[in-house]
Amino acid sequence: RVLLLVTCIQVCVAPLSITFAMMRPGMSIGTVTWIYIGLSAIGLPLGTLYGAAELPTLMTLFPKSRYGQFCSANALVRSGALIVGGIACGAFLDTVKQLNPAPEYCYRFLSVWNATFQACSAFFLILLYREWKKLGGKDHFVPPLAQPEMDKS
Repeated sequence: RVLLLVTCIQVCVAPLSITFAMMRPGMSIGTVTWIYIGLSAIGLPLGTLYGAAELPTLMTLFPKSRYGQFCSANALVRSGALIVGGIACGAFLDTVKQLNPAPEYCYRFLSVWNATFQACSAFFLILLYREWKKLGGKDHFVPPLAQPEMDKS
């Protein structure tokens, strides 16, 4: 529940950072930097809370009998997503750079990138929360077990 709450708050705060990027494209890089630092300071406690709640959430959601396997798979998927996401973000910034050749202009659109994926994250956390409630919620949650393998003999 904490992950869902923090993510929803981050999605609500994200338009603040998009506003300064879109409304005043003629601002100096110094002004943009200080605005971005200020907005990051607002998001820092949220990010810290998210990080503190993430591991206990995974410990609750993953089956105890296969926790190590699920953590390894989670790390593998995350690493792959970070690689693909980094490349995609670079391509996005290169595309935006064509709108205005000033090198610092494209970095104003990082907030658009972040807001987009925060909204996607919130959507999937809502789906996860609904499934968690369906499977028992806080007091009676039991992770679904894999189907036993059929005897091949």
